[in-house]
Parts: sequence; structure tokens; C-alpha cells
Amino acid sequence: MTQGEHRMSQLPGATCARLPHQVCRGNAKVDVIQGDCVVWIRSKILFVVLVLALTNVAWADTVTGVVVNSLGQPIPGATVEVYREGSSVVTNAVGGFTLNLVSGTYSFQIIPPAGMLLAPGIVAGFVVNGPSSMGNVTLEAGVLLSGIVRDTGNAPIVNGDLDVFDDLTGIKFNTPGDKTTVTGSFSLRVPARLLRLRAEPAAGQILVAQIQTLNVTASMSVGTIVLPQGFILSGTVRDSVTSAVLSGVDIDVDDLSTGVRIQTPGDNTNAAGVFSVIVPAGFYTVSFERSAGQLYVGYQEIVFVNNAPTNMGFVAMEAGISISGTLVDGNGFPVANADLDVRSDAGDAIVYTPGDATEYDGTFEVVVPAGNYRVVFQPTLASSLLAKTTTVQSFAASTNLGNVTVQLGQLLSGRITAFASVAPQVRCAVLLNDSVSGLPIETGDNLTDANGDYAIIVPTGTFDITLKTRKGSLARDRVYPSVVVAGPTTFNGSLQLLPMFVYVDDPAFPEPQVVLAGSPQLFITVAIYNPNGITTGTFLEAEVEGPFGTITTLLTGSPTVLAAGQVIFAQFLAVPLPPFPASLSGLPHKFRIRLRDPMDNSEVDVDEFVYFPQ
Repeated sequence: MTQGEHRMSQLPGATCARLPHQVCRGNAKVDVIQGDCVVWIRSKILFVVLVLALTNVAWADTVTGVVVNSLGQPIPGATVEVYREGSSVVTNAVGGFTLNLVSGTYSFQIIPPAGMLLAPGIVAGFVVNGPSSMGNVTLEAGVLLSGIVRDTGNAPIVNGDLDVFDDLTGIKFNTPGDKTTVTGSFSLRVPARLLRLRAEPAAGQILVAQIQTLNVTASMSVGTIVLPQGFILSGTVRDSVTSAVLSGVDIDVDDLSTGVRIQTPGDNTNAAGVFSVIVPAGFYTVSFERSAGQLYVGYQEIVFVNNAPTNMGFVAMEAGISISGTLVDGNGFPVANADLDVRSDAGDAIVYTPGDATEYDGTFEVVVPAGNYRVVFQPTLASSLLAKTTTVQSFAASTNLGNVTVQLGQLLSGRITAFASVAPQVRCAVLLNDSVSGLPIETGDNLTDANGDYAIIVPTGTFDITLKTRKGSLARDRVYPSVVVAGPTTFNGSLQLLPMFVYVDDPAFPEPQVVLAGSPQLFITVAIYNPNGITTGTFLEAEVEGPFGTITTLLTGSPTVLAAGQVIFAQFLAVPLPPFPASLSGLPHKFRIRLRDPMDNSEVDVDEFVYFPQ
């Protein structure tokens, strides 16, 4: 008996005596296999299927841990839930648990058994790569968070919903009994930490949800939460080419003037692509973000809700390509929570890419239209890592950039003031250029805060620092040459009063102005002001900068003299524009007005805005 025949003889009822051994092993000519040999073939296939199934199970990694209280005592019956994944397990008699998960980065919510005076817990950003242990996961004693929810007429909100979020991770806690009573009251057991509390109306009530951030250190009452009257904002999201409805698209609504986000729970499109949220009357930026797995470009639209239900109709989202990869530091460790900007080579405009921060494992993915871009990575200030930009490259299909490495830098910080250091400069940009090459240095958030303070991470070197004031500031921009950064450096700047001030804007704000081919003129609002106590003169210039940096001069060297406190103001002033090539249609252009000192031709003040010729 051959070795193959011996293996067959171990199968019940199987024999290959009537066929050559090699025929039973082959894949071709199965129809010539007779009798019991077919049983062996089927058993063999079943065996292979079972092996593959068992192998697939083996690919999952085990995650273990023990849930305990603050005294280290095990908690049986606690639920360990994989956040947003849906899978969960209950701890055993000694508080232990085991989960089988594929490699990746996960967040977990730990829910105490009903009746225990413990708060739910969170384990965020846990990396699973092989058998992994969380060790002891401690559930702290919960504190009570209470209050009352009412409408503007002081009527209690019955069966309203309360949601509690961890302020650091954004994870929503599981809080049983989080509905309001017949008196509108609620009482929730939560952990003592920085939390966000959102109050929502009951189903069917057209009231606007409210959110507040709370530093919870002990049991506390938030008092009365008032939900104002709202209006339904709705629409249907579709593919811009095929008109297929898009489900799971996330809708965000931000106040146009303040940027404050309106709370819109349940704001994803349903299976029919329909969304319906409740907002107050007002002007809003409505943002649309693809659901996981979709390759659609983020989209924004400005909407006015005028004290009535508002339907946006069909909202078209454009299919795009993904730019993905992993951000790591110099040691190869992942860099989390870094912000990404995708900048077009046309005007260096930032493409809208919602969800563009790196994950806990450093991975990132954004969706953009095919085109030419550079990608800017801005790690958090706390990481002490430098910002980085790629070169402009063509992205015609989805592209993985692989590992993108950012290095450690130095902290440059200080305060920017004006007018003899008595006025802190708010939202003043601190810009750096290499003093030798003149090349700009990428940094993270480089704007000063309400106190005029800033903090950025920069490389070592010698830099020219430009302090660029915000739009409408009466302080004059200033350049400090050859500032040396060899380690952590403090640099304070002082700005002077402008000898002459210029402000120019689109009178159709907030909508970007579109200049039609048949009417090549731009309408502007312009103000020129002398804030000084003496008569001052400047030269006035006007120009257009094309999307790729080409400058076209519209006005140059025009003398402008104003007495102390005098102002020139015009609104909806028509400015003739030069013709533009069809290839630049729909791309961002900048209209700019500049004032120059008549003595040394230095720039006194400058302002600009963006428009789109079509």
C-alpha cells in the first residue's frame, strides 16, 4: 500500500483500490472517479474548508484584561464593549474578559453591572497587534449629574434624551436612565472628569438640542437647560454623476458668523439619502462628510433658515480619490491627532477635507477630487513635532503615501502687542522664512490668542519673522530679520499704529463673488482711513493675482491723501477686470489693494479677498 492509499484507508468506507493513486489526487477528470473515492474527495474538500476556517479564526488576536473597582476588587458582570464596533463581552466571576479582534486600534467602553454605584469607563486608542493585555481596568465611583430640561415657555421636556461625552476622546458614555421624567428632571451617574452634556428634545418635538462642557469633580446640578424653538432643515444627498442616493453621510451645521456648531443629533442620511435636522433660524454653513468606506469629496453649502422649515433639495457629492498613509515620528512611533491640510496648486487654496486628523495609530485618509496638491501635516503643539509639507504632486488615483516622518523641533513662543505694548494683538499670524534661502517654514496654529500669545514648533536656524495682523487691524505688519532659534525661544513683538488703513471685501459676503465672462467687472467694498492725528498721504495700488501666482496690475502709484480721522468709503464699487484665459475659469483669484509709503515705497497696509471668474 502506498502512502497515499494508507491515508485513504483511514477514512471510513474509503478505498482507492479500483483507481490509480494519482487519479484520486488530481483535480482534473473528476467524472472518472468512481464509488467510494468520491467520498474521499468530498471529505478532503470539507477538511480543507475546516482548516481554512480555523486558520481565519486564528488570525484574530486575543485581548484580555480584568475590570476592578478603586480598591482593586474584581467586578463580575461588567460589559466590555468595543466602541462603534458593536461586539462586547461580560466579565467572569473574577472580573476577567477575553475578546478576539483583528489587529488595529480600538476604543472600549466598560459598563458596570446594573445597580452598582460605579461610573462607566473608557479605554481609548488601545493598539491590538498580537495577544494584548489591558491589565486592570478600574471603574471609579460615579457622581450624580442632575438638572431639568424645559422649553422657552417653561414647560418640562418629558422623555427628553441626555447624552454624556468624554471631552478628551469624544466617546459617548453609556448612561442608563438618561431620559427626563414628567417634570423634565434627570439624574445620571457619570465619572468625575471634563464632560460634555447634550440635552435633546423628545421624539417629534421641533426643539434645538443644547450642549455644554462641564468640569465635574463631585455630584452637581446643572440647573435648568432651555431648548429653544427650531425649524427642520432637510434634503437628499446624491452622487453628482449617477444620482444614486448616499446613505450614512454625516451632516454638520455651523453658525456662519460665530462658527459655533449647532447640535444636530441623528444627523446622518438614511437609506434613501435623506437627512432631517433641527436648527434655529439663521445663516449656516452646512457640511457633508462621507461615511466610512465611501470615496466622496466633502461638501459645504451656505443656507439661510428663515423661521420656517427649509429643504435644501438634492445635494450632490462628487466622487473622489483618497490620499492615505501613516504619520510617524523620527523613532517610527505613530503621531496621533495631527491636522492635515490638502492645498491645491491653484492659489494654494485649502481643499475641504472633513475628518482630516490622524488616528491613534497615526493613519490618515482624506478624499479629494483628482488634481495637483501638496499635503501639509501639523502635529499638536504638545508633541513638539515639526509641521511638514509634501511637494506638489499629481493625484490621479487613490494614493497611499506610506510612512510620512516628522521630526522634533523647538518651541518658539511669546506675545504680540501694539500701540506701546498696551493692546494685545488677536489673531495675528506669526510667519517664518529662512533668512538665507527665503523659503517659508511650515508651522501649526500660528495665530495669537485673545491675550496676544502664540506658541509654535520650529526647526533650529535663523529666520525672518513676519507679524501679519488680522483683517481690519489698525496695527502695522512688521518684519523682524535674523531671529536665531537654537533651543526653546521666547520672541515678543511690538507693532505700531498704521499711518493709513485699507479694507477691501466682497460686498456679497459670505458668498464668494463669481465674475461672469460676459461682464468682466468686480464689485468691491473698500474703506481707506487715516487713524492718525496728522494729515497722511500714500500711493494706492490695485492688482489681481491669478491662481498660479501671476500678477496683473490694475492701478499703480495713485496719490491718496487724507486728513486726520478722514475716511474714504465705497460699497458695490465696480472695478473693471482684465480678460482671463478659459483655462483659469472657476479657479480662485485674489483682488488686492495696497498702500505704499511715498518716501521709501515700503508697504504701509494691504488687504485682499478671493473671487472666481467663470
